[in-house]
Amino acid sequence: MGALEVEYEMRNIAAFEVACQVYARPWSYGAIISSLVKAPAQSAEQLARGLVAIVHDEIKAGKRGRRAVGDPRPVRR
Repeated sequence: MGALEVEYEMRNIAAFEVACQVYARPWSYGAIISSLVKAPAQSAEQLARGLVAIVHDEIKAGKRGRRAVGDPRPVRR
C-alpha cells in the first residue's frame, strides 16, 4: 500500500510511512509483531526505523533480492 494516493490520504494522520515496492517480497510480519511485543511503547519513528532494519538484515542474509530500480534481472527469492 505504498501508492501515492494512500500516502496523500494519510498525510494528516501518520508521521512516518514505510512502504515496499510492488515487486518486493511481503513484509516479515512475524519480526514486526515481535518488535511490537518487545517494545509496545516505541514511537512511530522507532517502529519505522525498526522495520527498515528488519528488511536490511533480510537483504544482508540473502533472504530478499536486492537490485536497482529499472534493473531487468529477476529478483532473487
